Amino acid sequence: MLQERFQHFGETVSRHFTDVLVAVIKMSMDFIKPLDREFKEVPKYIRENRKYWPHFKDCIGIIDGTHIAAVIPENKKVPYIGRKGYCTQNVMAVCDFNMLFTFAWGGWEGPEVDGGYPNMKGYLASYKGERYHLPEFRRGSQPRGPHEFFNHAHSSLRTIIERTFGVWKAKWRILSQMPSFSFSKQVAIVIASMMIHNFIRRTAIIDDEFQRYDENLDLVPNKERNDNDEHPRERYIGDDNEMGVVRDRITSQLYNC
Repeated sequence: MLQERFQHFGETVSRHFTDVLVAVIKMSMDFIKPLDREFKEVPKYIRENRKYWPHFKDCIGIIDGTHIAAVIPENKKVPYIGRKGYCTQNVMAVCDFNMLFTFAWGGWEGPEVDGGYPNMKGYLASYKGERYHLPEFRRGSQPRGPHEFFNHAHSSLRTIIERTFGVWKAKWRILSQMPSFSFSKQVAIVIASMMIHNFIRRTAIIDDEFQRYDENLDLVPNKERNDNDEHPRERYIGDDNEMGVVRDRITSQLYNC
């Protein structure tokens, strides 16, 4: 389309596209990072919500992975074929509570091998073997027992990254219809689109996708919700580590308040 519009050869269009992509990737170092590098203040999203305050006052962000369509040569496809039967790159990201990406790492192979993140120092995970995702509670009863109370609050809080992914993917259609660039360029496109996502949010540009989610705090994109619902449950094993103690303390506060 650009060739036809500007009457240039495809090689010229491709060269300029690559030049812009490289420039945006360089900018990502300044835009994909926490605004408050020392995390001195509790995020407003937590501070002003009784469901989360003060239990999650030390939470600085949400981490999760998502899958982006990938075009892979036939002889290299197998490691990138996900559970839905097509090639993807697995992208790990962290976001803050204003739907800004603070960390991103693309290019991982497609398959997922576990049902969630471990409860390790610095990372607060849910209780395994218990109901977790919000649709499970909507389809059944309200949380029963302290572990389900914690999981319900945890799941509600972490929907912020599903909403962030929803805004990002709605704007960048190239993420679902990736052209047959080299794989390194496909990864660069993912990171560049995250950078521009942050640029739009940080500069307060009026944006339809962000506005839709800002006006409906319960809105969670179906695709992200369905992907998360497919994660297998794991048997709960008690934690003896530091984060296990933190999780149990928060659970007690939530259940008894």
